[in-house]
Amino acid sequence: MSAARNLSEVLKVHRRVENRLLAIPGVHAVGIGWKEVHGKVTDIPALRVYVLEKISGAVLRRTETVPREIAGIPTDVLLLKTGSPISGGAREHGTVLKAGATLSNLKGVIDKSNTENGDSGLGTLGFFASIIHS
Repeated sequence: MSAARNLSEVLKVHRRVENRLLAIPGVHAVGIGWKEVHGKVTDIPALRVYVLEKISGAVLRRTETVPREIAGIPTDVLLLKTGSPISGGAREHGTVLKAGATLSNLKGVIDKSNTENGDSGLGTLGFFASIIHS
């Protein structure tokens, strides 16, 4: 089965179970993507469940834990990273982003050991737009 087909199936399951997973105490977000094992991104499609703190299942009630899999789809409990906004335009950070540019999550190929806190240093692209009437 192709990865694209697997992701399609994961998305269907995600739509069905997202609210149920969000009802678990400590769960802040639910997404889909590739499962991480020991900090490495794999090619296994998974339901990604984001929490602020990982707590051992031994101290949680069964209703407070994320199942290892749902409908045959593996789950991946990940720490939700809190970001710190930066200000400034793209020109201040190197280049101007042009329409049609390709953006990628390079998390699987960035050497985390080169960063101070083990993070890839990548973030979310955001922008403000305005309409100029002439």
